Amino acid sequence: MRLMPTKLFRGNDSSWKPLPPCPIQSIQGLPMTDPFCRSPLPPARLLCLLLILTSMVMLPASVAATDLPMSIPAGGLCLLKGEEAGRIAPLAGAASPVPRELGVGEWRILPEVCPRETFFPTSVLVTPGATYRISAAGRWRDLWITVGPEGWWFPPLHPFNRLPWRRMFVLSGSVGSSLKHTFVIGRLTTWTAPQDLPTGSAEQLMLFPNDWESKYDNNRALSSSRGGPMRVSIERLR
Repeated sequence: MRLMPTKLFRGNDSSWKPLPPCPIQSIQGLPMTDPFCRSPLPPARLLCLLLILTSMVMLPASVAATDLPMSIPAGGLCLLKGEEAGRIAPLAGAASPVPRELGVGEWRILPEVCPRETFFPTSVLVTPGATYRISAAGRWRDLWITVGPEGWWFPPLHPFNRLPWRRMFVLSGSVGSSLKHTFVIGRLTTWTAPQDLPTGSAEQLMLFPNDWESKYDNNRALSSSRGGPMRVSIERLR
């Protein structure tokens, strides 16, 4: 702790008077400057600040434990390196979430979606006729092309995608591990599940980047320093 050099200010009588010294601390050998030297906050402002900070970190009482984000997606996290990069890496000793239907107003957050999986499980069982809002953020890589959930546009390649004529690598979804019921998600979509799903089929909502069936081996997940991973939120609206 050291003191700032005394400074002068001109008073009402036009005479120069010394400012009271302001204690400061050095950061990496460089002293803090005057803007960091302030009077303490008034009690009322301090109380308001504490209330705001508290409301930001506390969950509302109406949020149930089942509404909290999943710590890991079904199956595990994405490998970032090695021959299996982009695939799911099971976590030893970590139990995968039990697949179940969402109630109206319930939601799930997947911390990442692995782009090398042709059907990435979400642990959300699709309810026939239910409406979901699905949003995504983050980035992943198709060979050397890094993109977000909207994918990339190159029409000559689109006919060969698993969802033909849809954008390359756009985030997409399906009911179960088949392409019978598929849809495009992108950054945000509202999707209503088909009414004709077999009763008791208990099919999971699956996610995948729209790519050629034979080209998933060159897909890669990205670390946070490179804009990844691809994160997805699933909410049942009705």
